[in-house]
Amino acid sequence: MVASDNSFDGAVWFFTRASSPVAQEITGQGHVNVTYVSAPEDRFVSVSGRAAVVRDLARAQQMWTPSYAAWFAGGPEDAELAMIKITVTRLEFWDRKIGRMQTL
Repeated sequence: MVASDNSFDGAVWFFTRASSPVAQEITGQGHVNVTYVSAPEDRFVSVSGRAAVVRDLARAQQMWTPSYAAWFAGGPEDAELAMIKITVTRLEFWDRKIGRMQTL
């Protein structure tokens, strides 16, 4: 999976292979949690929400950057390219330096 670097619109997007185990698992169970860690800054973000596997060429083209070609040689039109959309229901941010967690 490759996290997309687009502005946040209430959803988090990832590129993935349509045949990947993650994509197959999401098809059966859409409740997910994704955790981001920035170890040097002691910051952690936990994102919970409902996930769906999406195939949308227009969105893939909009979100595409050349670095993704390492995983999807066919570009946004790659037959194996799918996206995981996580509609965020809960977001928690913890900065260990200030010693508390914030729910956003």
